[in-house]
Amino acid sequence: MHRWLIRAAGEATCVLHVIQALGRADVQPAGRLWLGTRGAQSVTGKPRGIQIAQAPLWGLGRTIAAEHPALWGGLLDFDPGADASAAGSALAAATSSSDDEDQVAFRDGIRYVARLTATDPASLARRELRWRPDAAYLVTGGFRGHRPGGGALVGATGAPGD
Repeated sequence: MHRWLIRAAGEATCVLHVIQALGRADVQPAGRLWLGTRGAQSVTGKPRGIQIAQAPLWGLGRTIAAEHPALWGGLLDFDPGADASAAGSALAAATSSSDDEDQVAFRDGIRYVARLTATDPASLARRELRWRPDAAYLVTGGFRGHRPGGGALVGATGAPGD
């Protein structure tokens, strides 16, 4: 296992222990928990390396938001190219903002928030699904419960199966 993966797992574990302790304390917290990463999210569509080792904190943060809303502040992803002063300014702006945004990223001094946008399916490039004979596939969901013969679909497309 790579050191970065171990470190990322350790960071997520520390956050998990903090939130569990706060949840058990049964006291009204003085503040809210904000999780910060640096370059963990793809924001602008520009080719830029993503710090994938920090991404699990975003998944954990979304779970904390759902399970402990009274403790939750939000998720911040700082610009990996910004200096400490810019990151501090971004932190102050995000945590003192009057809107309810709890997933915020900063790139080149611009604040981005999570949004779903409509996409024209015709504009998407069609890609052929190719099954590899040396790979394993786990097919879940999309069948509205258990549907006998779902594996036959995979097998009929050329994927190895039973």
